[in-house]
Amino acid sequence: MNDSWIPANEAGRAKAMDQALVTTDELPTMLTRLDRRGRRSLRGFSLLEMLAASAVFLLLIGLVLKMTQATADSWSSSTGKTEGFRDARAAFATITKAVSQATLNPYFDYADAGGNFRDQVSSASFTPTQYIRRSDLQFITGKSLVDAGVQNPVSHAIFFLAPLGYSLEANYRNMDGFLNACGFYVFYGEDPAMPARLSGAIPASRNRFRLMQFLQPTENLSIYDVSVTGGSANWRNTKWFGSALARNSAPVSQLAENVVALVIRPKASDADEAKATATLAPDYEYDSRDPASAESVNQLPPVVEIVMVVIDDTSAQRLGNETTPPNLGLNNLFQDASRLDADLSELEKNLGAINGNAAGNKIPLRYQIFRTEVALRSAKWSSQ
Repeated sequence: MNDSWIPANEAGRAKAMDQALVTTDELPTMLTRLDRRGRRSLRGFSLLEMLAASAVFLLLIGLVLKMTQATADSWSSSTGKTEGFRDARAAFATITKAVSQATLNPYFDYADAGGNFRDQVSSASFTPTQYIRRSDLQFITGKSLVDAGVQNPVSHAIFFLAPLGYSLEANYRNMDGFLNACGFYVFYGEDPAMPARLSGAIPASRNRFRLMQFLQPTENLSIYDVSVTGGSANWRNTKWFGSALARNSAPVSQLAENVVALVIRPKASDADEAKATATLAPDYEYDSRDPASAESVNQLPPVVEIVMVVIDDTSAQRLGNETTPPNLGLNNLFQDASRLDADLSELEKNLGAINGNAAGNKIPLRYQIFRTEVALRSAKWSSQ
């Protein structure tokens, strides 16, 4: 065949086709050669390689799922903590604001050698020998202040007078300076605002630790009543709030649930405490009408340290719905002011169900501690 007329490019293609032609005898050899040359790029994965790849893939999926779950848990925890302790945070702000406004409205007056003021004895027999502080009000903190009128009280309580301007009378509600009796305490039980017909019913029954506020309207203020003072300027009792708490229609309201402890520690300023040889309230007890305490009689403490320990509602549910308070070891705590930090540490172990905790608690509880020092605006502390 004469192919001199074919262009050079066509001739090249024809030559390549001729070279590619093989005989039947040469085919097996060629196939074998191609197979050997192309094995690495053309063959599939072995079973072992597939298993290894699947394991790596599953591991990556597991890591991604774990990271996603950790992120979700973190979000849920932070959100739950914010939501769960929102009421407690607001309640703590209410306490600190009210306590900062406490007042005794003290003044100085003449007294005889027995500490009696001139309006307590006949003017003919009154011989003034001293000029001392006097007050018609009271500021009191302690551990057993509401035992008589409240079932299952927990930890500390505080009661005082403050110009909060609270009144049930519409005509008085713009009088911001009106005096009110105020107090805060914790108890365990049902919500006192629950109707009596629902008390003890299921599921209405809901026993919880509860932070309560006592707030007596101005028009019902009883601290000046003869039933409280007995006609004496040196009276000392707790009838002005104790009697009101014992009534069915007590002027109390719930500030927050799940407050397991309220600690009230009256104290002097840091400078005064550094100079003093004794703590102002070593056992957390403070009574401005206690004549045995010459330093604090008719005086407000300059500072009140307030500690509030709260668990979230999920933790409260895990404690059950018993009619008696769960044992969190509180009975042995917060008796000695010098051990406040140590007692808080022990309570944290109890709440966290740490092995060997003093309460023997085995249920880990999520909790938060609120702590601050409140300066009393009306305090005019003097060691004289």
